[in-house]
Amino acid sequence: MSFLSDSEWLCLNDLVLSINSIDSDREFRSTVLKKLRFLIPYESAAFFLSDLSRDLVSTPQEWKTRVFLDPLGIDVPAGMLELYTEKYWQQDMIVAHRNLTRSTVLRESDQLSPGDIDSSYMKDYLGGRHVVNVSFFNDEGFLGSLNLNRKKEEGDFSDREVQILELIEPHLTNRLSKWRVRADRSSSEIVFAHDYDVSAREIDVCRCVLSGMDNAAIAEELSISTGTVKKHLENIFRKTRVNSRVGLMALLQQYTALKQ
Repeated sequence: MSFLSDSEWLCLNDLVLSINSIDSDREFRSTVLKKLRFLIPYESAAFFLSDLSRDLVSTPQEWKTRVFLDPLGIDVPAGMLELYTEKYWQQDMIVAHRNLTRSTVLRESDQLSPGDIDSSYMKDYLGGRHVVNVSFFNDEGFLGSLNLNRKKEEGDFSDREVQILELIEPHLTNRLSKWRVRADRSSSEIVFAHDYDVSAREIDVCRCVLSGMDNAAIAEELSISTGTVKKHLENIFRKTRVNSRVGLMALLQQYTALKQ
C-alpha cells in the first residue's frame, strides 16, 4: 500500500511490535494511544476494557447495559472518563446507533446525521468533537473500545486515518483476546463489581484500600483530589453496606480469596 510514507510505516511497525511485546495492560493501552498520535493527530483519546462476564453484545439495547472497566485516557479532562462511564455512556449517540458483533472502525460522522451529532453527549459536555471509534470483538464478546477525539474546528478524521486504524485493529483484537477472555471470566473484581454495582473508578479505589493506602496516597496514585477519594469511599461504603475501611478490606479479602 502506498498511502503511508516510509516513516509512517516505521511508526506503524513499531506500534505493532509494542502491541505484541508489552506485558502490563495499562502500559500497553497507554503506549498504543501515545504511538497512535504520531500517525493520527488527536486532541484526546480513551481506551476502555469491557466486562467479559456478560454474553456477546448483539443489539443497541445490550450496548447500553455494557459495563466498562478501568478506563484509560490521554489528555482527557479530569473526572470525565468516570463521569462518562458512570452516568453518560447511554447518552452517547455513536453508541446508540451501533449494532455491532465484530471488530469495527467507525467515525461518528459515518453513523449519525448532523442533528444527531449536534445533540451528542460530547457536544453537550465538551463543546463539540469529531470522533473515530474502534470496537474490539472476538467470539467471546465485546473486548473493549478505543476512541480518538478532535475538536470540530480541527476537521474530521480522514479515510486515510481510518485505514491506518483498520490495519492496526486485528493486532489489537488478537492481543486483547489473548489477555482477557479467560482471566476476566474468573476475576474477583468483576464478581465484586457485579454484586455491589461498583464503578470502574471505585474498583481503583478499592485496590488502593486493599493495598493499605490512606486517602492522600490514593489521591496521588489515581491523580484525583482527597475530596474525590472521600466521595468514592462514601459511595463504596453505601453500596457494600460497610461503615469502615476495616470492614471494606475484610469484604475485599473475601473476594480475593474466592479468586485464589
